Amino acid sequence: MNLDNIFAKKEIWEEIECPICDVQEKPSHYRDISSWEYKGVYKLSRCTKCGLIFQTPRIKNQYACLYYQSEKYWGVTLPHFSRRQVETKNNFQRYKQVYKRYQERKPGRMLDVGCGTGEFLDWFKCKGWETVGTDISLKPLVYAKKTLGLEVIHGDLLEIDQRKKTFDLVSTMHVFEHLYEPRKSLKKISTILKDSGELIITIPNHESLGRILFGASWFQYQPGRHIFYYTPDTIKRMLSLCGFEVVDVDYWTKKDSLYSIYQSIRYTFSPKFRKSSEGGIASGDPKLARVKREFSLTYEVSKGVASIITALIFVTEYFFGLSEVITVYAKKA
Repeated sequence: MNLDNIFAKKEIWEEIECPICDVQEKPSHYRDISSWEYKGVYKLSRCTKCGLIFQTPRIKNQYACLYYQSEKYWGVTLPHFSRRQVETKNNFQRYKQVYKRYQERKPGRMLDVGCGTGEFLDWFKCKGWETVGTDISLKPLVYAKKTLGLEVIHGDLLEIDQRKKTFDLVSTMHVFEHLYEPRKSLKKISTILKDSGELIITIPNHESLGRILFGASWFQYQPGRHIFYYTPDTIKRMLSLCGFEVVDVDYWTKKDSLYSIYQSIRYTFSPKFRKSSEGGIASGDPKLARVKREFSLTYEVSKGVASIITALIFVTEYFFGLSEVITVYAKKA
């Protein structure tokens, strides 16, 4: 399938307004971004009222699946992988702070939106929680169901049928920035969440030091996939608008932040990811950018330097509250 030809069709694109403010005034142009994976220059706009950054025009929702066709899930080939392989992605380390928070909590009923392979959900299941996961991608759900024995639903959050006030906890881990209808999604979550229930949202932080340093090469700029780019302020506004109150914002997202910074360095300096002026890799096949190269002393030294710079940026980000990724905890107001 030639995605470049499909993306060139004007009829599959749509302009959108700020989901927080619904202002009729045209948002101001913020910056152009592109991807090394596919051609195209994408425009990011800023709401003139609240400052939310979002991609417009964006591809219409029914075509969004075109951006999620990879045969890999977080670097693990689907569907030919075992539980051990997924666990090597250090899922526990990734969400360690979340797990600490709920380690001693009385188990209840939980929904994980965009659960993927279900590793995050499985931790709660092992702690006695009654768990349900949803995702628009089918292959990861097959693994979650067959290997982990999880209850999963294939489909969009807005389309699934769940009774009102049935969940004690709803989580969206690296999902909220993908949602086409964030306000409607929060309203749906509010409906199915118990009055005493809690919501967890883990998202990229557009206020991060990495975004400031790397500009258009920031790893979290993923056109077509990431539609909205939140800051602590704009996510709080969105939640408040939908009847939620923020309880806490956690900036200690070590594994995600380190990964984001390191990838941003690669996208900025590595010849493998150099982009053309029209987007897409400058030369060769995008698949070759993922191929491991033979041993090179220069390459190994570069990796070491990049790792040191990554650590320094991470420490600075955390100290000043400018982490790459933040986790937001909220309850119904």
